[in-house]
Amino acid sequence: MKRKLASMLVLLMVLSFSLSAAAAFVPPGLAKKGGLPPGIQKRFLDGIIVEEDKDQEEDQEIISKGYSATIERIDVNNRRIMIEEGTAYLYLLVDKDAKIELDEKTSKFEDLRVKDEVYLKLNKENTVIEITGKSIGERESIIREAVVKTIDYRRREITLQHNNREALYEVHQDAVIEINGIKKEWRDIEVGMKVDVKVKEGVISEIKAVNKITRYEGRLISKYTGTNPTITLRINNEDREFNVKRDVDLSKLGVGSIVVIQVENNVVIRAAEK
Repeated sequence: MKRKLASMLVLLMVLSFSLSAAAAFVPPGLAKKGGLPPGIQKRFLDGIIVEEDKDQEEDQEIISKGYSATIERIDVNNRRIMIEEGTAYLYLLVDKDAKIELDEKTSKFEDLRVKDEVYLKLNKENTVIEITGKSIGERESIIREAVVKTIDYRRREITLQHNNREALYEVHQDAVIEINGIKKEWRDIEVGMKVDVKVKEGVISEIKAVNKITRYEGRLISKYTGTNPTITLRINNEDREFNVKRDVDLSKLGVGSIVVIQVENNVVIRAAEK
């Protein structure tokens, strides 16, 4: 009898231990269902919240900085602007309450123009909440590799040819003039020069010319108007012969007169009596 009681007692102890172990065991997936003890769960969530706060602070720092861009396209109906970012284009929504200032004046979305240079601020949804910058009407534009067609030194006017279009411009009194990187005067600019200019509202503020055309002045000693026309000029008591481009009219040049010629690649491209 005693043996039976002892055996039953041992069996009860084994069963009790097994039940305790089973109670401490957390089945897989229980933690996902909120089965973690409250203290551990709080510490775990606190860790996530701290990390999220750090990410939000970093995002907010990026957002607060904003960045500069040039507007490449505008969708007025959908309040979107397209800008270039590296090798990609971004199509950004502009918030209906976005703060917009152009040329230091409060403006509307409808006032934006393609090629406006702007500074954008975005929220965490990548929606534009602020735009500041200069409108294209107030900015200086740069015309590159234009050709000087006509010059009026007295009126300070110049006609430039660019992309098969000729246009007349005024040259500002204080315009910066450079030829081959050297500062020059307004009257040093000549017809035929290739120039890069800065223009604002039709007025040129800077001219940078590359003079591949050389100007000579001298007395015409002789001229030949045959198949390969040539002229001879006496320059500083030295006679120099020049080949002449076939479309240059030599008939108006009198032998013995003082003439001015323009030479490109050792060929006369323009000639006139002084």
